[in-house]
Amino acid sequence: MKRLPKQEIVIDPLAKRVYEDVVCSMEQYTDDSTLSKFYLPDPLLSHSRLTASIFAQIHYAPLLTHEQAIKSRLFGLLLLSIICGSQIYFKERSVFTNFAPYHIRSDETIVKDVKHRVTKMLFDGATILETTDQVMRLFLDHMVTPRTMRRLGIHDHDFDQEKFDRFMPASILWGYLFAKEMIID
Repeated sequence: MKRLPKQEIVIDPLAKRVYEDVVCSMEQYTDDSTLSKFYLPDPLLSHSRLTASIFAQIHYAPLLTHEQAIKSRLFGLLLLSIICGSQIYFKERSVFTNFAPYHIRSDETIVKDVKHRVTKMLFDGATILETTDQVMRLFLDHMVTPRTMRRLGIHDHDFDQEKFDRFMPASILWGYLFAKEMIID
């Protein structure tokens, strides 16, 4: 039997650069801080935590409480994926705008509207660049492993693998779109 040649996946140089910048930011620290540069600014991080909690709650039957969801490993993984999505946007933006400064929206009514818009974009099918999709796939390949999947179970709760397969890419995309909508140039 003849074997087919392995298809080589061509990664866009910009996608590779953005991916490497995000990974590198995980290990970089500001001069006066113990937090890495990878973490989002507080306004974005608090909303990302709430979203990751909601995403984690619905993966289990019976549904988890907010406190149970925050203590789960799935919450940490979903929060990481949301932060990765936001960082992908920030790194892409810095490449395209030559590191131009930005401001983050802080009005709660506007933030609530942004969260609804982003969620609607997810359900309607958001369109993203091929480069961004490649970066997101690189992160998904590293985050979702068989070992990770075994560790997501919780005693007395059934884990929904099908939802997980849909929500992991959606959580990265949610972080990307949320950061994009929250930034004012």
